[in-house]
Amino acid sequence: MKEKEVERQHSHLAKAITLITTPAIVGGIFLLYTLYTLSPTTEVFYKTFLSVLFLSVILPILFIFFLMKIGKVSNFHMKERKDRVLPFGFTLVSGVASLLVVKSLESDPMIIRMFLIFLIMALGYSVITFLKFKLSGHTFVFTSAILILVSYIDLRFIFLLPFVFAIAWARVYQKEHTIGEVAGGFAYAIVSFIIFSTLINN
Repeated sequence: MKEKEVERQHSHLAKAITLITTPAIVGGIFLLYTLYTLSPTTEVFYKTFLSVLFLSVILPILFIFFLMKIGKVSNFHMKERKDRVLPFGFTLVSGVASLLVVKSLESDPMIIRMFLIFLIMALGYSVITFLKFKLSGHTFVFTSAILILVSYIDLRFIFLLPFVFAIAWARVYQKEHTIGEVAGGFAYAIVSFIIFSTLINN
């Protein structure tokens, strides 16, 4: 009985961690904080934030629900690799549109570099997915966001990085990913960030 209660608690914890670190939520918070910190005026902040939120977060979520409704995707977290191809392709297109919005509204080149780096990292992640490899989107997006925030805004965000291990545990516990897949998402984020940030900053 006690073992069942512990298992139930672990299950609830894993679900909670998965929910709050859903890539759309992490991306939305990353977007909000970045633009709020670096936008030159409140007006520019609202214009950019609402535009990019719609293009990069809301539209892709609605597209996933649409694909679920017509049977192209089995669930929101897209456990199967094949489920991820259409949503990722759509998200990349909306990401390019978002970058164009940022470039037209924001005057700080740092913001543009940050969004460009993340977009290229996401493109590489999508290519890996299209090549029949499945990496954890949860660990990839969370790690990427932290690395960009640490490098461009505030070094103290590094203290959030260990939380990626909790995310990895949750995804493996729920049998959504293997240990290799969550480690792969984490490793790809680090390697791609180092490569692309170096290329773009130079």
